[in-house]
Amino acid sequence: MKVSTSDPDCGYFHKGEKEKCFAYNVNVGCDRHGYILGMSIDSGNVHDSVAFYHLNLDYAYREQIETMVLDAGYSTAPICHSVHSEGKEIIVPRKRAASKGKGYYKKWQYEYNQEEDIYVCPLGCILRYSTTNKDGRKQYKSNEKQCKSCPHLKKCTQSRNCTKVIERHVWQEDLEESIKLQKSQEGKRIYDQRKQTVEREFGDGKRRHGLDYTLYRGHERVYDHTLLTFTGMNMKKLCTYYKKQKEKYAKKKSFGHQNEEVKRIKGQK
Repeated sequence: MKVSTSDPDCGYFHKGEKEKCFAYNVNVGCDRHGYILGMSIDSGNVHDSVAFYHLNLDYAYREQIETMVLDAGYSTAPICHSVHSEGKEIIVPRKRAASKGKGYYKKWQYEYNQEEDIYVCPLGCILRYSTTNKDGRKQYKSNEKQCKSCPHLKKCTQSRNCTKVIERHVWQEDLEESIKLQKSQEGKRIYDQRKQTVEREFGDGKRRHGLDYTLYRGHERVYDHTLLTFTGMNMKKLCTYYKKQKEKYAKKKSFGHQNEEVKRIKGQK
């Protein structure tokens, strides 16, 4: 494990094709108007699905939340279950499943029968429940004798004992319900607001307030600086809103005086 000598609190960040570096991971929650309600600071090597539980949303607003919208990094069964347990809806997209390459069967090609709690492969072979591991994932295994004589064995598994294993989380239904909601017409409309709210806040923070880089060392100092930055962004947004409302009220009042003046002139005539 790589540790920074100048700032041990940060983590070694690596995501996709991005540059590998020591960094902090910032998670933000905001409302539909773009006001930031909560944030968390974690090491760069902490995954979003773990950092989600560190996100401290303002309690006063948390009670008013009806639907939470998250990106694919938070698309996990435990997160969906925890949100549903609070009596709230959650919308997440389907995460791309890892593939072994071209020519192999995908997980979605194995049909799940909820009544019998089994999986059925594309050729009709049944995968029955075997055990549940410590991560809360139920394992379904195929029959070794049937798979040995299967002509599509190489498309299905590479195991030495010729057994196909599929894992399914015990709270998988919560995840599938959230994905199904994201595909609905109302879910698509709500999910599209992400690019106008939280994505815009990240863009403003990086472009205008220097959140691309940390100016301090240590988790506490980085947290305080980021918190002050987001607080200033909220205040700026609030001032802009009141300014527009004041101009709108003044314009409406001026228009009313003009109407009264027109009526007075017409009355004199």
